[in-house]
Amino acid sequence: MQKPSPGLALASALFFVVVGFAERSIAGKSDRRADAYQYGTSVACGTDSGGVRGIAGGVYATSVALLDPGSRPATIQATLALSQRIGDSEPGPVSSPLAIALDPGHALELACDEIANDFVFATPRSASEPISGFLALESDGPLEAQSSFAETTTSGSEASLEVVSLAERRVPARPPRVVPRRSCQFGGCRT
Repeated sequence: MQKPSPGLALASALFFVVVGFAERSIAGKSDRRADAYQYGTSVACGTDSGGVRGIAGGVYATSVALLDPGSRPATIQATLALSQRIGDSEPGPVSSPLAIALDPGHALELACDEIANDFVFATPRSASEPISGFLALESDGPLEAQSSFAETTTSGSEASLEVVSLAERRVPARPPRVVPRRSCQFGGCRT
């Protein structure tokens, strides 16, 4: 049996060292989030006499709770699309994306106040106008996401509350479409 040459043994050892570094380097890169995670929910906020939303009059409230269960901060892009009524000639407006940073283990709630005040539209909407639409969220990491819907009749005699977990959809990550005008972090939003 022939002994391997010292050059071949050295080359083999060097090969495995290089492969080991490459694997660690690739593993480090695979730690980066390659997918985006999307969540969506309908939104209703404000008082409706029955003519605006076309449903029973009442006081409507929506809140969306988000938790980052990961070990790294999550970057979230939120967009609000206001509903178009059937028969309207113009589509409902869509807000500029709102950037949200959420630290690991922290939770955040988007309630009617934030939904009404933190999303920026090309044409400002009336503060007294009820909000009806769809909130789209895209995160660079998985989130726990729930939406709460509350409704009270205008007389206050009846109320209902519904809490739903938002379905997660994984899509290939893509760069942000628009530079956000506002940024929200734990403790509030700023321009």
